[in-house]
Amino acid sequence: GGAAVRIGGGGGGGGSSGSSGGGAGAGAFSAASLLAKTWRGRAGAAAVQNGARGGGATNRQALVRQLSRAGAARRRIRVRVQMLLQVLGLASCWWAFTPLYLSLAYRIWPVELAGNPLLTIVLWPPATCLAILSIRPSDGGMVFGFVLADAVIFGAVSVAMGLLAYKVRHIDRVSPWLCVCLSALTLGGFVFLGGILVDAARRRQPSPRRLLLLHNEFCRAIGASGATLILAYIPLKMWDDDPLFPQSDLFAPVLLCGLSILFNFVFILAPRVRAAALAALCKTGSTAEEREAAVLAGLVAGRGGSVAGSVDTLLQWAESHFRTISFDLLSRADFVPDGDARASEHSTRASSRRGSLLSSDGDGGGEHGGERGADNWRSEPRAMGQCDAFISHSWQDPPEPKWAALSAWAEAFEAEHGRPPSVWLDKLCIDQRNVQEALACLPIFLAGCDRLLVLAGPTYSSRLWCVMELFTFLKMGAPLERITVLPFAEPSARQPSRAISFNASRAASTDAPAGATLSDVAASFASFDAAQARCAKPEDRQALLSVIEESFGSFGEFNLWARRVFAEQVHIDRAQHRVRSTMHTLELVSSV
Repeated sequence: GGAAVRIGGGGGGGGSSGSSGGGAGAGAFSAASLLAKTWRGRAGAAAVQNGARGGGATNRQALVRQLSRAGAARRRIRVRVQMLLQVLGLASCWWAFTPLYLSLAYRIWPVELAGNPLLTIVLWPPATCLAILSIRPSDGGMVFGFVLADAVIFGAVSVAMGLLAYKVRHIDRVSPWLCVCLSALTLGGFVFLGGILVDAARRRQPSPRRLLLLHNEFCRAIGASGATLILAYIPLKMWDDDPLFPQSDLFAPVLLCGLSILFNFVFILAPRVRAAALAALCKTGSTAEEREAAVLAGLVAGRGGSVAGSVDTLLQWAESHFRTISFDLLSRADFVPDGDARASEHSTRASSRRGSLLSSDGDGGGEHGGERGADNWRSEPRAMGQCDAFISHSWQDPPEPKWAALSAWAEAFEAEHGRPPSVWLDKLCIDQRNVQEALACLPIFLAGCDRLLVLAGPTYSSRLWCVMELFTFLKMGAPLERITVLPFAEPSARQPSRAISFNASRAASTDAPAGATLSDVAASFASFDAAQARCAKPEDRQALLSVIEESFGSFGEFNLWARRVFAEQVHIDRAQHRVRSTMHTLELVSSV
């Protein structure tokens, strides 16, 4: 035993492809089939023994405990980070305005003891930044409420600056000019924030994360503009009518306020600085296991629609909708994307042969399910744990080598167990009328399968759902030994040394890179970046990125985890060498 790439459980995919997948490609996968038949190991035996019951991870009580712990970890991280930031923000806001209010309204501020009350105004920029940092990208209500409050504040400040410009018009020429500019700037902020709120309200599924990112970039831009105007006031004031302005009581507050705005809004809210700060806060008082569990809880929180509720409710829904399909009912056409005319032709033939559970015009889509549900008649309800493999694949990968890899594995499985494997395939096992509900139960579906089969093609590491499936399977308690990775390349990529540039950002395109080799697939795993990964639905991508950011603070820790798992599990070069050696042996035997 001990093949570097374990052969263990079904696969499939879709995407653009070459005109043929025969020749050397078929020979490679015949060799892979031979390797599959000869592989035996303790991990595989344990998986077979636990196949009927799905292992401990599919036990209902274990699932309840696992999801409950994950939910508790997510709440602890949220409360710890948000409470710290909000307490610091409120304290800064109180000290920013209370001295000024006491001095102007009641004239009770002890200037001799506490200093100029205007100096404390420099605390409002950090107070505002702390409030922004405390907002989680998945908190839709908080995000919309904060942006709305900012829009109202900008509108009020614009009116106040306009009135102030009128009152100070006789004092000097610089002060009215500054007030008018600030009034115009805040009016522009009011219009911009109002516009993005209206746009978000018109969207069918508005993304809180997208709205928050727009708001943060807007704050950086308006902060830089406002700080420039405030700092420009000092030299203009000195040049106009007051050369001794640096000696006045207003000089220090104006200078410090401008610098504070520039530092907090432009520097602290910069994406990298913000991510590093949140990552450090998330790590404070939490373990890596807790942060990973928080991601697991975030996947099921708020995504389930009618399923949303207690863990027991989620489990009941998942158990009643868990389906599998036997491999002998699959064909290559099942891994062609729904936009392809060949898939539509196959769907029409299947619908005419037998009745279907769902109408042929079902509204599916995305990484988990196609635009049709006509073929769902082939999947059947099963008990949790009675599935041999969960197929994780990218629909953007070419179908020919993917189907060849799946067929090689299925042949080896049937030779060993005397039956075709039962697999979970997204398009055929998700009710296309309830996609969101099914995706909320995805961690439970994964736990109900004995093995995760990763069909690692050229675009696999660029699809965010695929990597999240791998992450979820492991965090639901499965060991690495229960993950089977089948790497494959383009049918035309016969020379592994063929040099092309391939990375996750290029793989985000609709079609896989032409001629991508196994070495390119391995390189894409080593350079995985969640920020560059894509989903078929933009709202799914924003939701998944929000879950990662909320739990880790940034993508860095999640990226390192994914790269480490790929490095441990996918030994492309060794497997490629063994397949080539086996092909060479087969060719010698055939020639004899």
